[in-house]
Amino acid sequence: ISWDNGEAHYDGLFINEVGDHNVLTFVTDLLLPGSSKCESLPFSVGIGPAAELVFLDETSVGQALGGKAFTNQPCIEVRDKGENRLVGENNMLIVAALYSNPSNGTLSPDNSRYAPVREGIAQFRNLSIDKTGIGYRLSFTLMK
Repeated sequence: ISWDNGEAHYDGLFINEVGDHNVLTFVTDLLLPGSSKCESLPFSVGIGPAAELVFLDETSVGQALGGKAFTNQPCIEVRDKGENRLVGENNMLIVAALYSNPSNGTLSPDNSRYAPVREGIAQFRNLSIDKTGIGYRLSFTLMK
């Protein structure tokens, strides 16, 4: 440990296991006013950045009615290379778009095409396609 202007600097400090809700605790034996213990905010340890998007349910199975919200709205999990959900990710969006559009439909409402990622999960709401057709496919893109 090295000290600089009242700050402790730790070299070689690391966590070697993937996990959620980690907390670092620092304790000193110095006689200081107040607490001699300090804890970090909870954080997650993963294997790198987002690497894949995974459906949490079978939203692709079933039928939808033209102009009506899908009965099963897409719910997508963001995972790292180790297939761990990135629970600490709360500042990304997933964007839905029509990948296959056989009847020239429109995915709407426009503001529902964007789902915020919260605790590694994006839940879409009220998505619909205005025209009936067979073979529609959606695509999902992660925006960082």
